[in-house]
Amino acid sequence: MDGRRIGIGAALGLVTSLVAFAGGCEGIVVEPGGPRGPAGTGPGTDCDMQAILSSPANRCVSCHDSTPGVEGGNLDLLSPDVGARLLDQPSGNSRCGGALLVDGENPQESMLLRLVDPARHAAWGDDACVAMMPFESDGVSDHDVQCFERWVEDIAAGRDPGGPTGPPPAPFEPMPPEAALAKAKYILHGGPMTDDELARVTAPDGTLDREGLRDVITSWRGTPELERKLRDFLRLSLQQDNVDVRGNYQLQLDPMGGDSVPDRRAVWSNLEESFVHTAWHIVEGGQDFREVVTTRTWRVTTAMLAALVYTEDERTPLFSGVRFADLAYLEPGDYEDWRSVTFTQASSPSEVIAFEHSASFVEQLRSIPDGGTLALMAPRVGFFNTPVFFDSWRTNADNQFRVTTSQTLITALDMAFEAGDVTEVTSLNGLADEHAEPGTACYQCHQRLDPMRLQFMNAYSFRNRVLEDRSNFLAPSFSFDGVTAEPQTVDELAGVIANHPRFATAWTQKLCMWANSARCDETDPEFRRVVDVFARDFDLWDLLLELFTSPLVTGAESTVSHERSEFLVVASRTNHLCNAFEVRLDAARADRCEADRAADPMGPEPDSCTPRNPVPICNSSVATRNVAGILSEDAYVRGEREFVQETLVGPFKGRALSELCTLVARAEVGPWANHTFSPSDPEGALDRMVEFVMGLPPTHPRYEAAREGLAWSLEVAQMTPLCADTGQDLVEDNRDEVVCGLGIEPRRALHVPWAAACGSPDLAGVGL
Repeated sequence: MDGRRIGIGAALGLVTSLVAFAGGCEGIVVEPGGPRGPAGTGPGTDCDMQAILSSPANRCVSCHDSTPGVEGGNLDLLSPDVGARLLDQPSGNSRCGGALLVDGENPQESMLLRLVDPARHAAWGDDACVAMMPFESDGVSDHDVQCFERWVEDIAAGRDPGGPTGPPPAPFEPMPPEAALAKAKYILHGGPMTDDELARVTAPDGTLDREGLRDVITSWRGTPELERKLRDFLRLSLQQDNVDVRGNYQLQLDPMGGDSVPDRRAVWSNLEESFVHTAWHIVEGGQDFREVVTTRTWRVTTAMLAALVYTEDERTPLFSGVRFADLAYLEPGDYEDWRSVTFTQASSPSEVIAFEHSASFVEQLRSIPDGGTLALMAPRVGFFNTPVFFDSWRTNADNQFRVTTSQTLITALDMAFEAGDVTEVTSLNGLADEHAEPGTACYQCHQRLDPMRLQFMNAYSFRNRVLEDRSNFLAPSFSFDGVTAEPQTVDELAGVIANHPRFATAWTQKLCMWANSARCDETDPEFRRVVDVFARDFDLWDLLLELFTSPLVTGAESTVSHERSEFLVVASRTNHLCNAFEVRLDAARADRCEADRAADPMGPEPDSCTPRNPVPICNSSVATRNVAGILSEDAYVRGEREFVQETLVGPFKGRALSELCTLVARAEVGPWANHTFSPSDPEGALDRMVEFVMGLPPTHPRYEAAREGLAWSLEVAQMTPLCADTGQDLVEDNRDEVVCGLGIEPRRALHVPWAAACGSPDLAGVGL
């Protein structure tokens, strides 16, 4: 439980890259009768694998390189432990069904040999999931096939010089029911668990009651806390959080400076919240989740409709004389009147409402009712045609929508274009000359990517506005991960993506990463079972219930995923931490208010019950925002399938968390009557720190120890003489009886136990 990332770094990165970017390794040709070294696969032998892999003529490291930014990065074929990392590791390619790269029990069936040996690859036949290495070739030489065979045999037999070292993995330890409940509530809700919830998830024999956990999670449905967390998940997973804040939609809407008449930040917020509202509407209504790809019905405001109509004109203000920034007729309510509007496909610009600076133009948009329609030339279809998606993954004359196309597939299907994809290619329309040399890794990807990007090129300019000149259309095609199609419209492309066999697996995996801070093993029978449940009706709520009650997340039973990757206890990121802070402090305030009312039922309303602004946590004040900025947040970066999830605490992050706790304490811990944790009621303050801040209810197995620990820290904080004066050790000499301390005055002493509770793994971690 040391929080190591097994699989995202060396091991899984190596496996994924080896299959995904299966570069050509032609090998060293030994002339007949030439000198031969001693048997073996190490340096100086007849099969020096390091020389074979590193030779420039073989092109292995041109793809499989550990250098950041190089294709195949994080895969170091030249390190001495590469054999150990290949042994019994399943392919990271979803098409390969978990085939082992080096099969320890059946070495001759290893996938590595199938990739480089022409005979084995031919025998693989139609089931081949990756093209032979090197691409567009007849594989490696006979000599090198023999060397690879010898190397694989050495790895399987433990004779590889870089073989496994160190102690065997620790036996699996089932997580107790309170851990499963704490994890589920932290991720899905943020609030502290209750005694009732803990009782419902605990079976009579002390193990996890899976159905009880399902019932508890179901009880959170309809709460604002769960809605907020699922909206965060949808924003992240559908990539609707603008990754480039410097862009500010200036290509689509033209620059909006400080003198803009519309509330520019409100407009930007509308653009970024629109499809999150849309996706939540789909989830909340129990609709087929694949509609996030295909829907033309979005949740919008009048201000957003005006922005979309503006993008229907490709001309710049320099030539049109009309700027969106000058639209003077939007009212405050036009940024808040959310409703569902369906975007129909206009056949000509004359069917689209003309953008103009007039009250009548805004009134036309304002009058479109909930359930109404608006004709547009731009194909506003699904998450991948939203203004925020375009602004996050902007294109230009060089890129020509390749990044947009790639991010679309990463978002929908959790897969990027891979050089080893063997799916049939039906058209090479749009293949650029600079990527068109057969036999290269670039060609292997671009023969699929370039024809697919034509869907965007046929509809949008490089400013992501409506394309005016449509005289040079080329027919697009789709060839990706076993599916070949020829969708001629963006709607048809959306349908192909939504019905792709990978969709159910992709979204199960995304939810798994969100819950576990690591991928699940897609060959795990339990993972496949959860995928099948989701694929029945594509109800995201069904998937959420099934996954969060599965041992994949609870850790209550061992699965293949746990055998191959350690069950993680990790540092929380700000998207979880800040939410938990706010929800738990709200619960603590309510408890303080209730206690004060019970103490004096006939008295005036207690100060602790007085409504006040929420505590500024993480994003609401400059001070907390700057501190929280040091902590990580789940995010996406260009071209990566994984969420960016920093899971370990270093010195800077530890200090940032401490500073954040200090800033929150200024509003919550103190002598005033409205402080949640007050020295006027120290016992109640300590109770609330354990129950609400740490989230441990009185029946929790660790409640008593945590409560005693905080009481001890409060006593030490106030005790005199000072340990510094007596020369005694603050911890060791106070272990049995508190004899010295810090001498802090009572009105400030509660800050010491607060720091312990606030910085505890129960609030600042996930999975404990």
